Amino acid sequence: MIEYATAFLDSVLPLDRASHAEVDQYGVERVDGQYVFVVDLVGGHQVRLVNPERFAGFSIEGGRASYLFENHGLHVEILTDPRHPVGKTAAGHVADVILESAVTTIQDCEDSVAAVDAEDKVGVYRNWLGLMTGEL
Repeated sequence: MIEYATAFLDSVLPLDRASHAEVDQYGVERVDGQYVFVVDLVGGHQVRLVNPERFAGFSIEGGRASYLFENHGLHVEILTDPRHPVGKTAAGHVADVILESAVTTIQDCEDSVAAVDAEDKVGVYRNWLGLMTGEL
């Protein structure tokens, strides 16, 4: 799971010439009155996001931190905690990655307007299956 989360972060929140797998610590620093997300890599180098405008905010309490980002209008939250069972071993002490889900669409095939008899219902469900499997 850690490798999957790291690959996900690399794809949606890419770092400048680095991978989230190389992170020693995530953090913020104040630059010109604004908070900027910074990443300390193992080995001492510091990098930033390729798209720094995706950084939306943070919260730090004790040794735990939460960093909030926006990607395609949805939020991604990185939770770090060096005392957490996962955070103890994960790069950057990432304990969890939380994703905001998109709005879903409800498909109602029981409406008499959409399907009036068994033959119509089979057609509706066949089309829906084609949409879900990507074959239509």
